Amino acid sequence: MSRIAYLIVGCLMVVAAHAAMAAENDLVHRISVTGKAERMVVPDQARININISAFDKKLEVAKAAHDKKLSLAMDIAKHAGIDEAQLKSQNFTIQPQYEYVKTPTAVLDSAKSKNIKLPVVIPEYESKQQLKGYVVATRVTITVKKIEATADLIEKYATSGLEKDSGEQAWNGLLSVSYTVADPDKIRNELLVEALKDAEEQAQVMAEALGATVGKPIQISQGFAPQFNFAPQSLAMMEPPSLPVSSGISSISAPMAAAPKMNIAPPVGEQQVNANASVLFELK
Repeated sequence: MSRIAYLIVGCLMVVAAHAAMAAENDLVHRISVTGKAERMVVPDQARININISAFDKKLEVAKAAHDKKLSLAMDIAKHAGIDEAQLKSQNFTIQPQYEYVKTPTAVLDSAKSKNIKLPVVIPEYESKQQLKGYVVATRVTITVKKIEATADLIEKYATSGLEKDSGEQAWNGLLSVSYTVADPDKIRNELLVEALKDAEEQAQVMAEALGATVGKPIQISQGFAPQFNFAPQSLAMMEPPSLPVSSGISSISAPMAAAPKMNIAPPVGEQQVNANASVLFELK
């Protein structure tokens, strides 16, 4: 190997050593932490999904019945103070409905009885698909910004007769309720800020324990942002409470007087939402 080649190899080794030392120094002078934030969130608005459908043998009759129900659903929302912007219709479908009808057929055969051949009819059936009618359906989603109005609105839809003449295959039930928050982005941003502050506090605690100080952030990455999935809860049938009625030294339980009917919506509940963020700080 020539002298020039030795010089080149030596220079490369020196450069590699310096690069390794620089990388090691960089790692020593950095600190990586993950900040977390959590909060219990109570929904502030509801979403009512109404599945409107109508069935008839004739398509035009089914469509007319569907349109009448849809108009009724919109009127109920309008009279409840729901703005038009809070109404959304989707999944409009027209589906033919078929049924299988068994058609009897006869096959002549012979049977032996006392050595006499007698014709015997053996019934057989074949199934044929026949058009039964049409289902016209639409899903309407109503955003209820005043969550306290949810119960009354549910009651109005449940007693409006929308379930009539829907056919045997009314899809996905008549009505469902879910809850959400009006401004999820605001809550997400607040939690991310809290997570970043938590990361900075953690870095300062660890740095002070080693006699160092935290410098400026070098890199920031978001972990997971909070998701708002409030599952609707079912209503339980509750018996009316009873009060003790005293009679001398003994007492018996008697049911309370019937209270006026009060509409009830599924419980709103609350949800714990979380966010985290990872930060790489300079360490001095």
